[in-house]
Amino acid sequence: MKNYFPWLYSRKYLFFQIFIETIIFYLINHKLFNIEFSSFHVHIIYLFWITFSYILGRYDLNEKNLILLVLKTVIKIFLLYLFLYPFVSFIFSTKNNFISGGFQNANEYINPFLVYIGFYQLLNASVFSLFRKKRKIWIFIGELEKYKQCLSIINEPTIDNSLKNNFELRYFEISDNFTYKNVDGIILEDEKFLNEKLSINYFKSLDIKLYTLLEWCEIILQRYPVDLFLNRETELLNIKNDMKPIEQRIKRVAETIIAIFLILITSPMIILMGIIIFLEDKGPIFYSQERMGLYGKSFKITKLRTMNINAESGEPKWSTKNDRRITKIGSLLRNLRIDELPQLFSVIVGDMSLIGPRPERSEINYKLEKVIPFYNERHKIKPGISGWAQVNYPYGASIEDSKTKLSFDLYYLKNYSIFFDVLIFIKTLRLVSNAKGAISTIK
Repeated sequence: MKNYFPWLYSRKYLFFQIFIETIIFYLINHKLFNIEFSSFHVHIIYLFWITFSYILGRYDLNEKNLILLVLKTVIKIFLLYLFLYPFVSFIFSTKNNFISGGFQNANEYINPFLVYIGFYQLLNASVFSLFRKKRKIWIFIGELEKYKQCLSIINEPTIDNSLKNNFELRYFEISDNFTYKNVDGIILEDEKFLNEKLSINYFKSLDIKLYTLLEWCEIILQRYPVDLFLNRETELLNIKNDMKPIEQRIKRVAETIIAIFLILITSPMIILMGIIIFLEDKGPIFYSQERMGLYGKSFKITKLRTMNINAESGEPKWSTKNDRRITKIGSLLRNLRIDELPQLFSVIVGDMSLIGPRPERSEINYKLEKVIPFYNERHKIKPGISGWAQVNYPYGASIEDSKTKLSFDLYYLKNYSIFFDVLIFIKTLRLVSNAKGAISTIK
């Protein structure tokens, strides 16, 4: 049971929850309402349900107290009812009613559905809580300094509270008498810290999971903090993605189609925001900047202008919260990330991807490469409008922030796939819906 712990907090578990709900959703529609699986309206309702479930955080089972977890689950399901009712009512009011016989009241459709989904969700939350209570202690075997660094990372704001509240990391000295009771796993910095008695085979014989420092960062932290791997360059330098060429071509075609679609549907918004930008200070609507992309090649991006005219004089500066250089409309555009929309053209021409490490200005990039180890590794993959760092870390207003974001970029470099991109895209939509934009970025 100990090995379930990392998996319960992984994106695999998120997809697992959505997969189970997909089965429940379509079985209910088919068995209870005799709706054909090919019905277009059913697919629309399903997408609406999954999207708003994620936005409301219905799949986040982070509450330590089971009673509060159940209460929050019920509240979220009720909120979904408030969102779903007018949407389904509209579909039911169309001339081409997709339910044989029709319904006079959308509640006849929604209520049984919520009962089944609600029952599953409460059961899921209870099982999750049960597994989490059986979590045990982790032991760190290695240098004391590395152990302190790991503790510091666990307490960072970027780490989910569910891990902070349910994760105990202890330091083990090789001279100690090892007791394996209540131990969930071993984090081994290096084999040199073991001896003949406490060997890898010894831990395996006790059925205790043994992780290298790199594996622990990947499974638990889902990032690679570069400070943990100083003097261990080969571990990070050997990180590479094994996405097959056909998957890369699928990614390229899909992103181009999505970018064209997004430009078409958001063009009225871009035009409206452009007019407001011009009326505010009679300045240019767009601005262009040179950024560093794949393999260090420079390219230009275009964004809606969010700062005052000639906001920067001299060297580039990080923007900060409540930055006076940001215009009134610019603050709104940044929070909703509307200012990023013109970059979709860079996706179409192939300079950028929808998902990937955010490209930095060349002059800033050169400075960061000098002070942050492994920084140029992020150029092994095409930059993106959004990325794993952007959906996990709020602002980037210092060298330390850039170092933290790099840890997420390195994780993405090793693990990026089409499904991972879909997850990041959905997380980006959630951030946008919550108006949590990139307030502090390099401009």
